[in-house]
Amino acid sequence: ISTKINGSHGFRNSYAYQFAEHLSQVARIGLLVYLADCLSATADILGFHTDEYYMSHVFAKLLYTIWAARRFKYFKKHILYEYVVKIKPESEKKILHINHLLDGIIYAITFFKVGDLLSVEMGLAMTSVFAFGSVGTLVFSLAGKDIATQAVNGLALTISDRMSEGDVVKFGDGTSGKVMKIGWLETKLRTFDDLLVTIPNTQLGTQRVCNMSRIVMCRVRPTLRFRFSDADKVPRVLEDIQEEIKKSCPELITDGSRPFRAIWTDIKDDHLETFIDCHFHLPPIGKKYWNNRQKVMEAIDRVLKKNEIELFTAVYPKLELGKLR
Repeated sequence: ISTKINGSHGFRNSYAYQFAEHLSQVARIGLLVYLADCLSATADILGFHTDEYYMSHVFAKLLYTIWAARRFKYFKKHILYEYVVKIKPESEKKILHINHLLDGIIYAITFFKVGDLLSVEMGLAMTSVFAFGSVGTLVFSLAGKDIATQAVNGLALTISDRMSEGDVVKFGDGTSGKVMKIGWLETKLRTFDDLLVTIPNTQLGTQRVCNMSRIVMCRVRPTLRFRFSDADKVPRVLEDIQEEIKKSCPELITDGSRPFRAIWTDIKDDHLETFIDCHFHLPPIGKKYWNNRQKVMEAIDRVLKKNEIELFTAVYPKLELGKLR
C-alpha cells in the first residue's frame, strides 16, 4: 500500500500530471462556457432575447483571464520556494514578503485587464465609471501622500537585505534593539530596556543601519589605570594578561587578521593608562558574547592578583554642605 501511495505522490509531482491537470482545467472552463451558451439559448427560447455570441464571448474572456492569473500566481510561488528558499532557507521570510507583493501586482493587473474587457464590451457605461475612478484616485493620492511614502519605504525595507524580523540592529540616530515586525507603514523595535518602539518607515528609509545579528566577530577593549608606584611592573603585567586571555578564551583571534595587543598608551597627571584590544570569532550580541567578555575580565583579575596590583581609583574630595552656602 505504501508503495502505491509513494508512486501516486511521485506522479502528482511530475510534469506529465501538471500538464494533464492544466488541460483538465481548461476543459472545465470550456464546459462552463458551453453551459452559459445553453442558458443563453434557453433564455432566448423563453422570450428573453440576448446576444448569444456576445454573452459567451465576454464570459469566456473573463473566465480564461482569471484562470490564467491564478495559474501564474501558483507558478510564481512554486518558483520562489523551489529555487530560492530551498537554496537559501534563511531567506524564507523575505521571500514570503516578495511573494505577497507579487500577488498584489498580479491582482492589480488582473483587475485592470478585466476592467478593460468590460469597458470594451460595454462601451460608455464602463468608461464613465473609470473616469470617476481616475478622479477619485487623484484625490486619494494627494490626500495620502505621506501614507504612500511610508508604504514605499516599508516595501524597500522588506525587499532589501538591510534587516529582517528577529535581527538586532542599531540605527544611525542611536536607536537599537530587536526588530519585532516590519510593516508597510511602520517598524516595531524592542529596545534593550524591553520597550516596544514604533518607528515610521519614512524615518528609516535614509538612515544607516548596523545589523549586529549578521556580524560574526566582536571586540573587547577594556582600559586599565595603574598607579605610578607600579610603573616598573606594567610591561610584564600586560604580557601576562595577553597570555592569560589566550588560555581562557579559545575564540580569540591570533592569526594576525585582527589586532591582539596590550599597550601602555598614556601618562596622566595621577595614573598610567593602558588598554587591552581583543577580537573574537563571536557575534557582538547574545549570551556567548557576554560570557566571553566575563572570561576576559576574569583573566585580567587573576593576573592583577598574582602580581599584587591594585588599579588606580580616582578619589574625589568630599564636599561639606556648609561650605557650599
